[in-house]
Amino acid sequence: MKLPWSSIVFKFFKCDSKTSLYRIIRNFSKDDLDQKIGKLAPLITTYAEEGESVARSICEVGAKQVMEGVDLVASTFHVDKSSIVFVGSVSQRSFMAEELYRI
Repeated sequence: MKLPWSSIVFKFFKCDSKTSLYRIIRNFSKDDLDQKIGKLAPLITTYAEEGESVARSICEVGAKQVMEGVDLVASTFHVDKSSIVFVGSVSQRSFMAEELYRI
């Protein structure tokens, strides 16, 4: 049986409560926090595929942000979005792939 989502996040950030997590993450710079959270991506997508609501929301927001970047690049270089291919481990996960193509 997998650990609850909150336990995974607490373990990853080496804390034991929402309060201590808040204290830890507020001391990160935005770039450091983005990098740290990025390392959680495989776990987040796994939990999203298993139906965990917070993980699914994170993936939905991430997919929207990726597509905003795709729209910007496609319009700048006059590229048809249908010719864009996604690569990388996160984009190959079924939930993320479905979200990216849905948007």
